Amino acid sequence: MFKIAILLIACASMFSCGNRKQQAPPNPVTAVQPEFPPPPPDVSVTYVGVVELDESCGHIIRVKMDDKEISFAPLNLEEVYKKPGMRVRFSINHKLDESKKCATHYQITLERITPLRN
Repeated sequence: MFKIAILLIACASMFSCGNRKQQAPPNPVTAVQPEFPPPPPDVSVTYVGVVELDESCGHIIRVKMDDKEISFAPLNLEEVYKKPGMRVRFSINHKLDESKKCATHYQITLERITPLRN
């Protein structure tokens, strides 16, 4: 009886080891990739600035915030807003591409612009 039990255990371990060897490793190409959440939607940022004329870049909008200043060279500024000294409120996409500059001004596309009283 003891010999039969040992024989059965040996057979069971051989079959279980044999099954493991026959299984192919998972194919990394067909493995399911985890889904990542979509990137956040583009967020607009609103600024208030003054339109100025720059010799090299045309009309720009200069914005003063606390102790720093940033200037934008809008690509789609309409003629009605091309008046030096005009205060405007405008919205742009929050991402500024460092490579897209005209001199020291960030080139932007305006999403919305409205004139303000001086």
